Amino acid sequence: MHLDRFFGGGPGQAYKDGVSTSLNEMSGDTSSSNGYHLATTTTGDTATAKFQGSGKLKDGKNVSDGGTWSFTSGTGKLKGIKGKGTYKGTANADGSMTYKVDGEYSLP
Repeated sequence: MHLDRFFGGGPGQAYKDGVSTSLNEMSGDTSSSNGYHLATTTTGDTATAKFQGSGKLKDGKNVSDGGTWSFTSGTGKLKGIKGKGTYKGTANADGSMTYKVDGEYSLP
């Protein structure tokens, strides 16, 4: 899950990179996931989002994924960030996933 869409609009808040950690459970042709994504801006500020969702599998590979997310904390210029939204993943031919992330956020 990438939150780069949320940090591209303001000065000094361009998305640099992010890392996600999640627990995924698979049963038959469905999966569920819960985890956190830590996004870092080019200025070193961070925002953490919690996410949860479910997906579909075919032959043991993800074919779709989606769920909800909400910010849990931020540092620097992102301190006090509030927001939530949804994400939807679509499988690529190479087995990777492409995600579309939507939502809203506010800063104090």
